[in-house]
Amino acid sequence: MVDQVAAAMNFQHGETYLSAASDTAVRYAVNKRVGSELISYTLDFLQELLRHRVPGIRDDLYKEYPLVFNLLNISAAPILVELTSVSTEDLAAEDGGDATSTLECIPRWLRILRCLQNYYSRAIFV
Repeated sequence: MVDQVAAAMNFQHGETYLSAASDTAVRYAVNKRVGSELISYTLDFLQELLRHRVPGIRDDLYKEYPLVFNLLNISAAPILVELTSVSTEDLAAEDGGDATSTLECIPRWLRILRCLQNYYSRAIFV
């Protein structure tokens, strides 16, 4: 099972990223070369090893993991999927149970975000 990571109202399940705001989801999706931070950093590290001609990388490692080396030549093409009118009965909480308590937090988070937005917009101009 893939770990879920949650930060505020953003959730990541494996390679799937869920956000309540489309602009946040898009920013995260295009922020790294191949979408995933881990894969992007791994490929960047591999490229550096190749650039410095570290022994065993180009030959031995390539023979064992050729598909990883194929990833060096690709760029991600993230897809944004927006779901509307999803019934709460079709949603599950992280533990597989009822999502109602999680959903009830959304209005509170939105109020907090609006307050922060108002505070920072006033603080900039004061």
